[in-house]
Amino acid sequence: MRIIFSVVAVMGLLLVGLSAIEICSAREYRDKVSDVQQFLAKLDAKNVGQAKQMGAVFTGPSIAWEYGAPLDGVDALERGWLVVTSAGAIIFLAGVAGVIIARRPHV
Repeated sequence: MRIIFSVVAVMGLLLVGLSAIEICSAREYRDKVSDVQQFLAKLDAKNVGQAKQMGAVFTGPSIAWEYGAPLDGVDALERGWLVVTSAGAIIFLAGVAGVIIARRPHV
């Protein structure tokens, strides 16, 4: 029985470790997305300013909104990996508790 609980603890720890790596990747991706959104906002402001000087009227969404809005899902991705990390920690603790309980002599 201890072997089963040990395997559960190791799998929980593995899940925590791998999801921590994915959280780091999501945070790097979020930083890159932020850079892209800032670039699009600057480009949009420049293009709108030039077009307004020429007398253009805009009725559609801006470049920053049209192409930048779909990139906002990064926060949800990071939250999802945080949930996976929490689940891994709970699994790890359950495995450790099982090992401790299995080591006790049964009366």
